[in-house]
Amino acid sequence: MPDFTGLTVAPQTVVTLIFRLHEDNERGAVLDFAEYQWPLIFLFDSGKMLPAFEQQLLGLARAQTFDFTLAPEQAYGLPDPTAIQQMPAELFLQNGEYAAENLRAGQYISLKPEPGQPHQSGKIVKAKGKMLTIDFNHPMAGKTLYFTGKVLSIRPARPEELERNHYIEPDGIRF
Repeated sequence: MPDFTGLTVAPQTVVTLIFRLHEDNERGAVLDFAEYQWPLIFLFDSGKMLPAFEQQLLGLARAQTFDFTLAPEQAYGLPDPTAIQQMPAELFLQNGEYAAENLRAGQYISLKPEPGQPHQSGKIVKAKGKMLTIDFNHPMAGKTLYFTGKVLSIRPARPEELERNHYIEPDGIRF
C-alpha cells in the first residue's frame, strides 16, 4: 500500500473524514454526521461540497482534527422569501406522483422540472384547500453550521476520478 504520509488536503486529492455537524455551536442540534463505519469520502475541489467547508479543510493532514463555524452566507445562504410559493395541489397529483394524503404541511415534495430546468424540491409549509404553500429554500438556509471532525486519510485522485470529477468507489461510483 502506498505511503501518502505528508500529503495534505488539496485540489486533486480524495479525502476521507468523519464529522459532526451541529446547528450554531457544539451544543446545538446535530444536523448531520459521518462516522468511522460510513465516513465521508470526496474529491476535493470538485464542486460537490460547500466551498467554505473545503476552504477550512485545505492544508490539513491525515489524523488532524478540525472544528469551525460557517455563517449562513458561507453555507446555504439566507432564506429567500421569493422561494416560498403558492401552487395548486393538482400540479403534484398528476400521473399519480403524490397521493392527496401526502400533500400536507411538513411533507417534502419534488417538482418535475421542465426540460433544461433544475430539479426543485421543497417543503409544504401550508396546505389549504386546493392550494399549497411550498418553501423551496434549502432546509439549512439561514442556519449557522458548526463542524467538528477528523481527517482519516488523503490520497491523490486517480485519473478516472479527475476525468469524472468525483470520487469512485473501488467497486463502483460514489458521488
